[in-house]
Amino acid sequence: MFSFIDDIPSLDQIRTRVRDDLRKYGWDKRWNDSRLVQKSRELLADEELKIDPATWIWKRVPSKEEVAARRDKDIATIWKYRYQLGGFASGAILALALGGIFATGNFGGSSDAGNRPSVVYPIE
Repeated sequence: MFSFIDDIPSLDQIRTRVRDDLRKYGWDKRWNDSRLVQKSRELLADEELKIDPATWIWKRVPSKEEVAARRDKDIATIWKYRYQLGGFASGAILALALGGIFATGNFGGSSDAGNRPSVVYPIE
């Protein structure tokens, strides 16, 4: 009798196949070159972080001046693109409003809800 269970690959075969495909398409190189992996390797190799993590973190906490400079820079960037942001926001609000109107089908507003009820009960 034929069985599909014989065709199911083992865990080792699946791991080998995945590893070969990753190498074949170059994903392992992309992963190793990624910023996340490079930063994690850098942090794992940092001797100061291994010895005293609290001091290491405390040294890297930004000062009030640095936070204020970053905030000013962010506000300047937002102000620079204020027309684009305003256009996007108004378009999003319009799309949401029109979507609500079309979804409910209530083009006349709530004033005509009394003479055209949306729920019709059958007469017994």
